[in-house]
Amino acid sequence: MGVNFSMFEIGRRALRASQLGVAITGQNIANVNTPGYSRQAVQLSADPPVPSSGQLVGSGVHIDGVKSFRDQFISTRLQTETAINGRLNAHRDTLTPVEATFNELDTTGGINAGLQGYFGAFRSLEANPASTSLRTAVVERGRVLASAFHNTRARVIEVRTAADTDIRATVQTVNELTKDIATLNGKILAAEAVGDNTGDLKDQRDNYVREVAQLTGARTTTNLDGQVTLTLGDGRALVTGDQATALTIEDTPPDGLATIKIDGQTAVIGDGKLRGVQQALNDIAGYLQTLDDLAGVVAARADEDLPRAGRALH
Repeated sequence: MGVNFSMFEIGRRALRASQLGVAITGQNIANVNTPGYSRQAVQLSADPPVPSSGQLVGSGVHIDGVKSFRDQFISTRLQTETAINGRLNAHRDTLTPVEATFNELDTTGGINAGLQGYFGAFRSLEANPASTSLRTAVVERGRVLASAFHNTRARVIEVRTAADTDIRATVQTVNELTKDIATLNGKILAAEAVGDNTGDLKDQRDNYVREVAQLTGARTTTNLDGQVTLTLGDGRALVTGDQATALTIEDTPPDGLATIKIDGQTAVIGDGKLRGVQQALNDIAGYLQTLDDLAGVVAARADEDLPRAGRALH
């Protein structure tokens, strides 16, 4: 048996394999609380036997590489649940200020108190239409009610503006993340081509993928070459190989709110934070329309019920 396959060489290879195993074990222990870290293990195989004195004799152990343990099913479920969580939290957080705006438990202000005061003043005037003080009270109560409508609408508009700003900032974050994912795709492909360990790179990419899923509801497909493709709800790709397609923002009339686009077409955001904020904006639009309709009804009702004596004030 030559020196390359002597007991000393077999021992050297065994020590090297054991040393790498200890190092990987230490790496796993050190990162036990690291978010997104995947456990790694050394992959070993027996070296092919070699002939010696007419017999085939084992030549030791061979290090095949380091493997990260990932469960594709669990990863997919994590992305799905993360996207749902992102949508629900964003929808709740966006509408919470609106709930506070329409808080009618406060009897000292707001639309409800304004309506009660306004029509209460009208009832008093109907009982005594000649009273100048009651006429003045109706006018003042009308101003208070108008101010309540105006202030409430202004606060809802502020919430809508903040939500629109959030969408624009989130789109920028998504574009930065997809660029990073595309870059990591290229690095992983190059590293695996020369047999390097890509576990840490894949962990980093998985973290970015989950962030994008939380923001957009995007889904991933792992290709045979180890790269991932990231797609939106309608199948249009955010990341393909080492190329990323950026989301863009277009101001939409009449209010100039952001419309998210990809490749010039409206992007279909199926889930995630962006979807939650979009849903909240749709709800806010409904609230504003309801508020305007209520103001119109009140104005029409007041015009119908205004006593003749009150009309002289106008």
